[in-house]
Amino acid sequence: MIVLSLILPIKNEESNLIYLCQSISVQAFKDYFEVIIVDDSDLNHAKYVDSCIDILSRSEVRVKYLRGSGDGVGSAMFKGLSAGGGRYVYFLDADNILRKDFMAKVIPWLKED
Repeated sequence: MIVLSLILPIKNEESNLIYLCQSISVQAFKDYFEVIIVDDSDLNHAKYVDSCIDILSRSEVRVKYLRGSGDGVGSAMFKGLSAGGGRYVYFLDADNILRKDFMAKVIPWLKED
């Protein structure tokens, strides 16, 4: 059961995105969250997005990739929101990094009825 959808609206991110994805890949409770990447990047940044998806997939994180419309961050956020399956949503910028124990602290609270 997906409790939390992490939505990443990104545009032309490079190493920041890789660090974020690495911080997500080590999280506990992988059965309870998903990552939705909404990509408004230029095509020359595709390798970074592909690397991020690979990092997440190899660590068994559910990841969805959506191509953005190019209408800005607000549009990308709404697109990710409509694709999310979690009861809760958390938006992350590519320059964010999650603490190693983030999900271990958050998911038990979100699972409570």
